[in-house]
Amino acid sequence: MSAEFWRLNRVIAEVGLKRSMIYRLIAEKKFPGQFKLTGDRAIAWSADEVRQWKAAKLAERDSQRAA
Repeated sequence: MSAEFWRLNRVIAEVGLKRSMIYRLIAEKKFPGQFKLTGDRAIAWSADEVRQWKAAKLAERDSQRAA
């Protein structure tokens, strides 16, 4: 696993969701949670976790098509 971290703008660009939806999915435990980098305001997401979430969404779509 790499130690690549993405800030919110990168996560938004990668998944195509708006900020509010990302935080809603986090609250519902359906999206990887963020963590503090330093201080009180700097937060990021694990790039690997976001990539895994994207892959799972594609797999879910593909399994629904096959059914």
